[in-house]
Amino acid sequence: MTPRNLVLLLLALPVGGCVVGPNFTGPPPAVRTVQSSGFRRASPLATDIGPVSSRWWLALKDSQLTQLIDQGLASSPSVREAQARLRVARAALGESRAGLGPSGSVSAAALSVHPPESGLGRLLSQGGGNPDIDFAGFDATWELDLFGGRRRAIESSAASAQASAAQLADAQVELAADIARAYFVLREGQGQWALARAGRQVRTRALELTIQRRARGAAGDADVAQAHADLDEGDARIAGISEQVDQALDQIAILVGEAPGALDESLAKPAAVPAPPEVTPIGDPASLLRRRPDIRAAERRLAAGNAEVGRSVAQMFPTVSLNGAIGFSASDPGALLSRSSFLGLGGPSLTWNILDYARIRARIHGAEALRDADLAAYQRVVLGGLQDAEDSLSRYARQRDRLAVAEREAESAARLLSIAKAQRAAGVLSDIDVAGVRLHDLQAQSVLLQVRSSLMIDYVALEKSLGLGWE
Repeated sequence: MTPRNLVLLLLALPVGGCVVGPNFTGPPPAVRTVQSSGFRRASPLATDIGPVSSRWWLALKDSQLTQLIDQGLASSPSVREAQARLRVARAALGESRAGLGPSGSVSAAALSVHPPESGLGRLLSQGGGNPDIDFAGFDATWELDLFGGRRRAIESSAASAQASAAQLADAQVELAADIARAYFVLREGQGQWALARAGRQVRTRALELTIQRRARGAAGDADVAQAHADLDEGDARIAGISEQVDQALDQIAILVGEAPGALDESLAKPAAVPAPPEVTPIGDPASLLRRRPDIRAAERRLAAGNAEVGRSVAQMFPTVSLNGAIGFSASDPGALLSRSSFLGLGGPSLTWNILDYARIRARIHGAEALRDADLAAYQRVVLGGLQDAEDSLSRYARQRDRLAVAEREAESAARLLSIAKAQRAAGVLSDIDVAGVRLHDLQAQSVLLQVRSSLMIDYVALEKSLGLGWE
């Protein structure tokens, strides 16, 4: 290396560790205060601040639901898509890291020169030179990251890859919740179908009794018409429930990566809607902010945007590259690798885009604006996550209250039916009177089943709002 090249390199070394642009120290608080002691809408009778479980569905003790969620997490197209996007982001990170090292290439050529018969060509011919030239060599370039532009690019790529990982986790959270919701709708539909079929039997018997009463003059045509209308209404309800069951079966199949109808046989046997645990651990708001994947993804996008600002700032400064090339060139192939055919080039080069400052400043302003947008998006996601959790806690607590009321009403209807049957045996009530009480009992059971299903759907919404469902 010549003294001049050595001086240029030594001048560059002191700033070799400099990284320009703002450092990311974490996002500013999205809210002024976060209650670390607990959520405001939590019910002390149904929840506590104990440690949460990511696989929340295990607490329901439903092996078929667990199997479906596990299958979905392993085979769902939505999860596989998020996994592929994560691999893309990690590949981009690897490419950014490779940019810190030198780049080079190997080349070889065999050139046949046919000079013209005049001018330089005549001189070459008179000199007896061989017009054929062979060449082989290697060249390398290493751009020194003096001001951290490449390191900021790596920082941005790493944050983007982490955001993709959080999006994968968010897809898993969403998928587990969707499967559980569809499963509860299915189980409710199967139960409602059985109740509706039992109601049809009662209405059919009531129609027969009404026709008999009309024959005896104890009922009129309007009574028979009403009995027919009640039976038709029940049949329409059965058809609607059957459609609901089919849709739930198809939705579950799609969510776990199967074709519609593939799970009809395995899920055909009715089962009860699972019950939630007596007490549900929910943690605290501070842990929620660290755990929810959508908040994590927004924070990582903000970090990537901040790194892009530094990457743009680095373009304001000069770049220094180390260049080198070695090779062999000869007109005789036999002498290609001889010492006399060796040639070498090397030395630093400096590039400074001084005349592009206006464009670079505009680029910096644009990167800063995008970072500010990412900050606002992060604050919006944090506030939305807190609201989601608080609203879910409130709905879950109110739905548990409704369940208690529905259970009392179902118990009352069952007692009334028992009393009516006893009175019928004593001759106090007629069969058609008992049929009316039986329909009231079936309606109370239907309402209870619907409230239980709604409670479980609210339970799923609560677990999803807590950011649970991913490992």
